[in-house]
Amino acid sequence: MRIELNPPVGVGSLLIGMSLEDAVEACAVWGQVSVSRGSGDLPTVLAAHPRFQVVAHCEDGSSVTAVEVWQPAPSTRRDAPDIAVLFRGLDIFRTPARELLAQLAALGYRVANGESDRPSLPELTLGFTRDSGHEVPMEDDGLPLFFEAVLVARAGYYG
Repeated sequence: MRIELNPPVGVGSLLIGMSLEDAVEACAVWGQVSVSRGSGDLPTVLAAHPRFQVVAHCEDGSSVTAVEVWQPAPSTRRDAPDIAVLFRGLDIFRTPARELLAQLAALGYRVANGESDRPSLPELTLGFTRDSGHEVPMEDDGLPLFFEAVLVARAGYYG
């Protein structure tokens, strides 16, 4: 399975700006879908695949403003399909974080907060997190070696 990031348009068929109802339908391709309401009663659409999650944030209350994809877990089954999350051919979760940021910078994108646990590419509206709630390989500086999640957002999301 290939999940293509297309900032600031969306992720696969889940598009920034689509209605909450359409987001529920678009998320079904990845797994069981649920809608919850978080702080401020803002809706969030969750697609729960057995190995990863996709979250559509509706920060304006009615349409998708950002899409978050969480790193696929490895499978213990030999026949399990490969899951790759890609941006222009770059593997977001199987490329070490520092190396991925260097590759994106080499493509001409400005990297903000590159040494933090939450770097972003503001003009591209792509953000990353290294926050992890489980044991993962670590860099010497204490940050996880790989990104844990990626966020694709609407234009202007990062200011």
